Amino acid sequence: MKNVRIPFLPRFRLPMLNGIKTCTARPYKMGNRGDFISLFGAIFDIITVEKLTLLDVRDNYWKEEGLSSPREFEEVWNELHPYKGFVPDQEVFVHWFVRIK
Repeated sequence: MKNVRIPFLPRFRLPMLNGIKTCTARPYKMGNRGDFISLFGAIFDIITVEKLTLLDVRDNYWKEEGLSSPREFEEVWNELHPYKGFVPDQEVFVHWFVRIK
């Protein structure tokens, strides 16, 4: 178990603190099950990490990403990854977490 640094946009502070945002897709693995994230004055336990395609995350987990639609997921991804953009079959690591109270 270790404290891992995974950056998040400030807009995700409240969704994370309120348990709305419970996962984050990243191009590479940033933590493992049992690791934790200290952020926004809280601690989040990484409960699992799985490899999925961006298409799968966009279509099935946009709510868990703290977003309002699949389209918003794709827009945020393109904003954060302007060089490569949204590539539907790109494999990403989805880090699932829960806030420790």
